[in-house]
Amino acid sequence: MTLINPTPVENDTTLPEIMDFWRENGREVVKKSIDALDEVAKQILAVAGILEGLYFHAITFSNLRGQVAGWALVLYVAPVVLLLITILASLSVFFPETYRINIANWRDSKAKFEEIGKSKLLAVRIASFFLALAILGLMAAVVGYLVG
Repeated sequence: MTLINPTPVENDTTLPEIMDFWRENGREVVKKSIDALDEVAKQILAVAGILEGLYFHAITFSNLRGQVAGWALVLYVAPVVLLLITILASLSVFFPETYRINIANWRDSKAKFEEIGKSKLLAVRIASFFLALAILGLMAAVVGYLVG
């Protein structure tokens, strides 16, 4: 018994164009990946700096001086420490490193590019993690202040 396909199979004439489009798209993603990490690090740095400044001023102008000890002190100091770690991690994305690249060897260029991308991505992830912890710490400090 033979199965007959009633609809004829059409040849997709746009396949080469689609393949070219995705190759070019991939090239652009690779070319812009390090710049994107730099931009994210700048944004994290700006947010952490603003939060650090606002929190520092809020604590400075509060009536908490000399009245906080033990766990309450940890609660109020933790956001400052976490935001400073965030700022340091964000800044590490921009620390210059010296890479010796043999541009005649594409494998060496690719390996160095990937190494740079991995180190910047790690720094951005660390900064993001500590920024999230700092925001949680800020929320805990506000709740502690209001309750306490």
